[in-house]
Formats: sequence, structure tokens, C-alpha cells
Amino acid sequence: MSRRHSPRLLTALVATIGALALAGCGSGAPSPSSTTMSTPSATPTSTPSAEATKTATAATCDTILTEQGYADLAQTQMEPRAYQVTRTDLTFLVDAGGVACTWTKPQTDISATVAQAQFDETAWAAKQAELEAAGFVESDESGRPFLVEPTDPGGNLSGGFVWQDGQLFYVSAPSLLDSVQGLQE
Repeated sequence: MSRRHSPRLLTALVATIGALALAGCGSGAPSPSSTTMSTPSATPTSTPSAEATKTATAATCDTILTEQGYADLAQTQMEPRAYQVTRTDLTFLVDAGGVACTWTKPQTDISATVAQAQFDETAWAAKQAELEAAGFVESDESGRPFLVEPTDPGGNLSGGFVWQDGQLFYVSAPSLLDSVQGLQE
């Protein structure tokens, strides 16, 4: 099944990879000694809404993207790897029963990260206030409300968060939004 967004997504993904490659040449690149994510806690830090619990299936790194999203990653030679904390710590999503997934291009520091967890409106409001205090800003450039990471001094692309229907999503680049299964209507 092809999606009408795939050429645009592929172009955006290639642009993301190119920008990350250039940004990785500077001193702002994450060190390989980043802490690897631990096993998720059994106690969630947020309470999922009843509707989200009924309709949402827990995402995994094998189901979080659309078929086209996985095909685009494969075409650009991105491979799955264990999530590591880099710019934005997504541990809170995993602790809430969610998942954080990373793909990298071998022999480079190019990566793409997508995360998702059930997050009720009250928990999202509190987390949004915390993120905004840390410098995240609202944007609708992606066509949906998107809370963008502060600009990286190294020039890396900024990812961010989207909250929709009791689910909180993170993407390391806005171009990945079209590839997230839970954001497709």
C-alpha cells in the first residue's frame, strides 16, 4: 500500500539525514557514551484515559511506524538500535508504559527517534508546562500542534512532541510525523 506522503517523507528524511550528518561534524554531537535505556518500570507515571485504553494498542518498535515509514528507513539504510538518551530524555514515556525507538545509519551519527505512550490530558498539561519552562515552543508548521525542542546550538534539527487522543508522541524530526502509525487518521 503506498501513501501519498511517501515522496515528501523520503525527501524530508533525506534532508534530515543530511542535516544531521553536517551537524554531527561539530562538537555538539552526542557522545557514544550516552546512557542506554533501562527496562521500563512497571509503575506508570501517568494515568491513561479510559478512551485511550480502549482504543490504543501498545506500540512497539516493530509497530510504531507505518509500512511506508519502515520502507523509507530501510531505503536510507537506517537500522534499529537500542534507544539511548541524547537531546531529549524520553525515559518518562517508557516509564509510563510506552516505547522509545531509535534507528541509525551505520558508521555515522545519523539517527531517528520515535516514542509513544498513553498520556491523559492532565498528565500532558503538566508535562507541557515543564517542557515549555525548559525552552520548548509551540508550532503548527507540521500541520498539527507540535511542541518543538529548543534550537540546538550545533544546528541539529529539532524534534518535539504531539499529544493526540490520549497518546503522547515524540519524533526527532518533524518529517517523521507522517510515518508514525498512531498519528495517521
